[in-house]
Amino acid sequence: MESSSVQKKSAVASPGFFGWIVLMGAIVAQIGGQFGGWAVTGLQPAMLTQTLWSRESIGLGASLRSVATALTAPIMGRLLDRYGPKVAVSGGAVISALGLFLIGFVNDPTQFVLLFGLVFGIGYAFTSALPMTTTARKWFFRRGSLAVSLVQTGGGVAAIGVPMLGLGLAGSYGWRAAFQVIAGILLVLCVIGAFFMRKGPESVGQYPDGEKPDPEVMRKVAEFESSQAVWTISQALRTPAFWLLVATNILMQFAYIALVTNAITWAILDLKIDRTVVTSVWSLTYVGVGLTVGLLFTLVVDQFIDRIGGRKPILIFTSAIMGVSLLYALQVTEAIGFGAFLVLLALGGTPWQRFNITYMGDLFGTRNMGTVYGAVTLFVMIGTFSGPWVYGRSHDMTGSYNTAFIVTAIACFAATACYIFMKPPKPAPSQLPQAAHTT
Repeated sequence: MESSSVQKKSAVASPGFFGWIVLMGAIVAQIGGQFGGWAVTGLQPAMLTQTLWSRESIGLGASLRSVATALTAPIMGRLLDRYGPKVAVSGGAVISALGLFLIGFVNDPTQFVLLFGLVFGIGYAFTSALPMTTTARKWFFRRGSLAVSLVQTGGGVAAIGVPMLGLGLAGSYGWRAAFQVIAGILLVLCVIGAFFMRKGPESVGQYPDGEKPDPEVMRKVAEFESSQAVWTISQALRTPAFWLLVATNILMQFAYIALVTNAITWAILDLKIDRTVVTSVWSLTYVGVGLTVGLLFTLVVDQFIDRIGGRKPILIFTSAIMGVSLLYALQVTEAIGFGAFLVLLALGGTPWQRFNITYMGDLFGTRNMGTVYGAVTLFVMIGTFSGPWVYGRSHDMTGSYNTAFIVTAIACFAATACYIFMKPPKPAPSQLPQAAHTT
């Protein structure tokens, strides 16, 4: 048994803990991967004004990307768990960059849908937040939310940079050239980041956080017992928690992906807000507030996680706030209202993204988290595929996004209800670490 003094010293990870290097690599790769993820958000206004394409056709490309990514995610998860992120992320970056680069030569929406939706979509499974956050979560347990939040901050950097870069490049050189520039940035950053990423702490003889888990914390939070178990995908599929987790992710991603894909287009073309004002408001409110709130939430929750009963209360709160933001969107008519909407969206959507990923590790452990996360993502394609298409179709039929706002608000509140009824799965004795080490 370790003495209390030794346990206190272990509260801070060892300076030799390799997880910090892995985390920095994951952040860099996340920035690169999300340059591709945010490409359509920044370039869609130029695509619509410089071509005769419909919003529905561009939305179909984004939807097909979600399907291709989801179908590839289980394969990515298995490769990530088996071979590690260096191989998976680097290979995916080549495919993603190729898809974006070739968009620079398209002449009709069908070509765009196939290249962005299929080619980029397959590569994006390896360059999206999924492998980066999964890797970070494997290296950090108590600090898991903070690690995931820092990686997601990389996506926030892209969320600031890509819309502004895309609008600028599209105005000067056209949207096709902008896609090619973004492809180059994605490839370079993802390959550099992947070079510093490693499979998991056990691969270099270390513990998550650089310290042994505190037994007292494990006993206080129900989810932590299941997180220490070794869950196979077949075992996870037989638990109610897995299917409630799938339901919440379908509902929330249905709303979230559609919103971030169409928010800038909505502001510029429907609300008639100046492009410069839109990019400034986007950067200061949704991205700025989102990054700040996300980091503050994770710092506080990770510090007092055993006192607030785990991460589930945060997911209940943030999913409900996101639903409120969508109802508020029905009243927005000008720039100030658009900014207020983005603040509400940031207060709900950004922390939800961070804690949702960490909560998967709480429920089903980190040893096979890539496989479990990949399986969840496969089912989640129902939401991510339909969201952008529903928004595009709704606008083409009615001239506004109001119907889509109402539908996605209901989805967020339904996700809140799922979280309320979700309970951590009970692992079998053979799944616990002691049993795993003796077999």
